[in-house]
Amino acid sequence: MLYLFYPGYVPVLGLLYRNYSASKEIFNEWKKLSKGEEFADEFLKVDYLVPPFPNECWVYTSKERNYGKGYFVFIGPNVDKSINRAITSGIKQEELLLTTVSRYQWMDEMNGSYNRDMFKSLTVNKTGYYLMPIGIKNENKPIKEENLIIDFSYAIKMKNVTFKNGDQIKGNDFCKIVLRNPENNA
Repeated sequence: MLYLFYPGYVPVLGLLYRNYSASKEIFNEWKKLSKGEEFADEFLKVDYLVPPFPNECWVYTSKERNYGKGYFVFIGPNVDKSINRAITSGIKQEELLLTTVSRYQWMDEMNGSYNRDMFKSLTVNKTGYYLMPIGIKNENKPIKEENLIIDFSYAIKMKNVTFKNGDQIKGNDFCKIVLRNPENNA
């Protein structure tokens, strides 16, 4: 994840990709679905799961997850909108089978949560942000601006982002999966 903030412009949530050509294909498809000009929230959803997490959550005992000092970003389909589109097109809810693919990323907060908090403050009024792929030119070099591929032609517009405390996630929330240890999900 990478945040870009420029005064006077909407914020950017960048997804870092090692395989930049694959990311361009994904974002081109999303641009087609959003018709290039509309917000992609009709089919895509971005959720932040932030501390505190439930006391028994696996991240608190995981060195790889900085013992819970961090947060998850969950990107997946906008299930509610998908169900509404299906019902509107004539599919009965009891006959609906919905399969989804989502992705989540853990973000360490070794130096505090300034960037996340800034992104939240800039998006809370729902004026929008861009979601876009960011390529890495050379994986052996540090993640610095000169080592990144930043191309706004692949950016998609988003309006909504939610921030949820991990200990407040309830039963049917798709984000709940990140609170379960992935080693126990097999």
